[in-house]
Amino acid sequence: MTMTTDAPAQATAVQPATPLSTLITVAPNGAYKQRADHPSLPLTAYALAQEAKRCLDAGAGMIHLHVRTARGEHLLDATAYAEATTAIRRAVGQALVVQVTTEAGKRYAPPAQMAVVRSLRPEAASFSIAELVPDAGMHWSVCAFGPSESACVLTAAALGGSKCLAFTAG
Repeated sequence: MTMTTDAPAQATAVQPATPLSTLITVAPNGAYKQRADHPSLPLTAYALAQEAKRCLDAGAGMIHLHVRTARGEHLLDATAYAEATTAIRRAVGQALVVQVTTEAGKRYAPPAQMAVVRSLRPEAASFSIAELVPDAGMHWSVCAFGPSESACVLTAAALGGSKCLAFTAG
């Protein structure tokens, strides 16, 4: 059943076919931190792969990936992402989801942010709507799935979302 409404929805209990689990996502370096901030900050493909293995061993299921230039600057580059992803796959196989960032990092405009995704075609990517559509007057909405969907919809409505959507499996 799909429900579209401007009013808050009543919670509906969802019984998944398989038990729910938690996916721990790690972001080991971000766009701005440098080794001066933390000496073990992983900035190369090899270092990211080694950190991905440690994170997997600690229970992570996804790595949010930032790549850097040789000088440690934030980089949106399909080749650098492919190299890092290959190194991570060598270290952990398919055990982690690899999510690349499209963060502008005070360096990139929306066309470059989308170009890296189109070129790389990653398994997963993160997007900042505020960066990609920087129109302060835009209308926004939320789309939520699972047992917390009602809470998401209510929060979105409280924050001024123009349309709130919730999807419930029947």
